Amino acid sequence: MKKLFLILLISTLTIISTGCTKFEYTIDINKKDQINITQTQSFNVKFFRAISPGFDVGFKRSVDTLSEKYKKLGYETNVYEDDAFSGLTIGKSNLTIKQALENLPAGFDKKESTFIANKGFVKSSYKIHLYYDIKEALSSTDISSSQREISAGQPNVVISRDIETKNINGQLVNMTAIKEDYESIEGEKPSVVPISNLTIKIPVKARINNADKVLNDKEYQWNLAKEEQPVEITLEYEILDFSRLIISLSLILLLTAVFYMVKKIQNSDVVKGL
Repeated sequence: MKKLFLILLISTLTIISTGCTKFEYTIDINKKDQINITQTQSFNVKFFRAISPGFDVGFKRSVDTLSEKYKKLGYETNVYEDDAFSGLTIGKSNLTIKQALENLPAGFDKKESTFIANKGFVKSSYKIHLYYDIKEALSSTDISSSQREISAGQPNVVISRDIETKNINGQLVNMTAIKEDYESIEGEKPSVVPISNLTIKIPVKARINNADKVLNDKEYQWNLAKEEQPVEITLEYEILDFSRLIISLSLILLLTAVFYMVKKIQNSDVVKGL
């Protein structure tokens, strides 16, 4: 009986509220203020496969369905695979600052988040201030929603991430036992708690940041699955563009040279003195 309830649990994918989910976000900004945003939504399929051998069939169908849906909406899509996690990566490229805020993935507070760009003649300053709540991201997980649609008609499974014993179709299932089963799987296993990271790539070194990890001078990463939610993301940087100054100085020098050349020609005109 326990085995039956575990299979139902996996087939509906509502177990993701207890963990097994990974969100990876990337915001890539270049010097021309063009912004690329990608998000990867994936699940610990190693966990699900250990309990339900037929898991992959429905999961692949839900990923394919979502991929087609996002392509029609103008997103670029790619299937995501690694040793334990599988899912979908979607993204949009060459966004403006305004478009980037409008296209922030689920979990980011679009009302409170800001991206300010103060453009100067030589110096431009940028301030990124975002808020993220992983509970919001988990509640709007696209792949799980698609899987529930495909699994329509199957018995419903209600999961709470905070309670160890779950009521599944009127039967109590010990989630601790499920985790113990997972731990008994041979080989390396990722954690069953949610994983969520944001990487922001900028064209210069940040002036101010509260990143959890500095990958290099131009890449900063935040752990969004912290215990305290929502997570606040702060990043500020400046870009110096001396090309405009050089062009302006060159133009001034050219006009000055032309002025003196004309003046010299006028002074040497013998006809003018007659």
